[in-house]
Amino acid sequence: MKYYIAYKDRFGKDFHGTPWIQPEGGIDNLVDAKKTKYKMRFQYCTNLILFSCDEELPETVTWTYVDEHKISD
Repeated sequence: MKYYIAYKDRFGKDFHGTPWIQPEGGIDNLVDAKKTKYKMRFQYCTNLILFSCDEELPETVTWTYVDEHKISD
């Protein structure tokens, strides 16, 4: 399982209706993913959502996909 962070930029803008996703390739460890999400707050990212994916990410990740796979903090 890989973990990713979906977010909007500091101005509350996403990528043409879909979230920005970090990091490329995902994070293998949930604790590390939570730390990364926490650090991203200080980079002025907004709407940070931690989510998981059992397989490869879909070609287009929507906000609905993120909501369906989000991890509670």
